[in-house]
Amino acid sequence: MPSPFDELLLPGSLREGPPAAAPDAAHWLSGVSARDVLNKLTRDDPLGIEARCAVRLHERAILVGRERVVMRAMAQVAFRAKDYRAWQPLDAFLRVHIDRAIDALIERDREEERARMPHEDDEAWGFLTRALGVGPDQARRAAVAFNDLPYIVRRVFWRTVVEGASEARCVAEGLGTITQVHERATRAVRTLSFGRDPGGEDPHDPQDQGARHG
Repeated sequence: MPSPFDELLLPGSLREGPPAAAPDAAHWLSGVSARDVLNKLTRDDPLGIEARCAVRLHERAILVGRERVVMRAMAQVAFRAKDYRAWQPLDAFLRVHIDRAIDALIERDREEERARMPHEDDEAWGFLTRALGVGPDQARRAAVAFNDLPYIVRRVFWRTVVEGASEARCVAEGLGTITQVHERATRAVRTLSFGRDPGGEDPHDPQDQGARHG
């Protein structure tokens, strides 16, 4: 039976991590221009960038539409492809640029929300409405506030609300005491509901800087 969180859940085939690195990465990352490389990447996604983006969003517990990240990451990789050398680990090269794509989108959303700019594309936030019931007019604000939460708060939300893990399981995974896990999940839900972080007395807060961590 479909889950309302299907768009956020990591596909079972990726639970063990991203796909194996392509042996001929240098071929796909070579071209006369960044546009030439981008055309190769978007045609059949030979380097598995879409799957890698899904894994990284899951690992970082970030609420940004997956399709937006994939397109930005492909463009980022194509632009920096000239820096890649065949002896370099492809996984590390792609991870760096996928993270840069995610961070750039988070910053863009933050700036546009601060400036109260209208949404350019409502569908970019449709996944929040479908999965979490956030109103379309509040979705960007909710995502910006959530992505600025400490990593451990976002992770607890992901494990309990999205993936359905018990609070006891989260404790066993090192995500805090039973009280901390409950408070962190509640804090994340309130942040999404009201579009702002209600704060709290979480001892992890001074060590964390939101989406820049994880």
